[in-house]
Amino acid sequence: MELSSFKYLVGEDFYLQATDFVKLRNKPSNLKGLGLILWNYAIIGLAISASIFFSNIFVYVLAVVIIAGRQHGLLSLLHEATHGLLFEKKEANHFMANFFCILPLGNTFNTFTRSHLAHHKFLNTQRDPEWYKKTLMGWVFPKDFWGLLRLAFMEAIVRNTRGRVLKFYNIFRGQENSVQLRLIFAIYYLALFGIISYAGIWFEFTLYWLVPYLLVLPYVSFTRSLAEHFGLSYASELQSSRNVKATILNQLFIPHQAGYHLTHHLFPSVPCYNLKEVTAFLEKHPAFLKQACYNDGYYLGRNTMIKDILGLKDREKSY
Repeated sequence: MELSSFKYLVGEDFYLQATDFVKLRNKPSNLKGLGLILWNYAIIGLAISASIFFSNIFVYVLAVVIIAGRQHGLLSLLHEATHGLLFEKKEANHFMANFFCILPLGNTFNTFTRSHLAHHKFLNTQRDPEWYKKTLMGWVFPKDFWGLLRLAFMEAIVRNTRGRVLKFYNIFRGQENSVQLRLIFAIYYLALFGIISYAGIWFEFTLYWLVPYLLVLPYVSFTRSLAEHFGLSYASELQSSRNVKATILNQLFIPHQAGYHLTHHLFPSVPCYNLKEVTAFLEKHPAFLKQACYNDGYYLGRNTMIKDILGLKDREKSY
């Protein structure tokens, strides 16, 4: 069954106004793209430096949490590059996303892109590889609290560990990348691990990269996945994805305006740094205010994503 479209719900006049508004805000900036990558690595560097300087377990735990949020930020920038929004040229998107966003996290640009573009084309259907596969693995809501905890454990510990090993293996064996690219990736990792070995920092690499990557990032990714397309009515295009307000706390874990996921699906040509402005424009229309799926937080707030997931409330409107 075809969902009621955004254009139908808000009317052609407002749809054309929104389209014109977006046209002025859908061009990526090389400077901003580079700045976002450097910003993530700068925060990671500061977190590591603070932990080493203070040599305190509480500062270390805080550093691990912050680093996991920045690792998730790199994944968000990979997502931007998939849509051609991180840099102006296609080649720059591929190169920078591969070598500075996703290879450090054990995957490749082409592997992610293949499934993600299909997700947009066949949103929340059996042909959506990101959504439908999860529904077969128990991502059906609402759930009770213990059911959600079991799902979180399975996803973040069991399936995540296995999946990351398989993705890393696929870098060198998968068919998404050419033989030449796979050879370049092998050289990349040999150089990276060689530098770590030469510098004698395997212990630090484990503490400040692998621990956040394996123990915290999976739960951050789990939260974002829940928020994007689950616990919704799927009654229309406006009720098949969710916007979550980009508070300072939310930006710590899910940065780069990634919470505005409904807006992203309506206008996937908009770079992340313009999503908030486009969302504010859409809020001017009563139909959007009334029907758009919106939360003011993931776990903290009055109208939270977790309440929707647990079925604790009828959806409240905060627009």
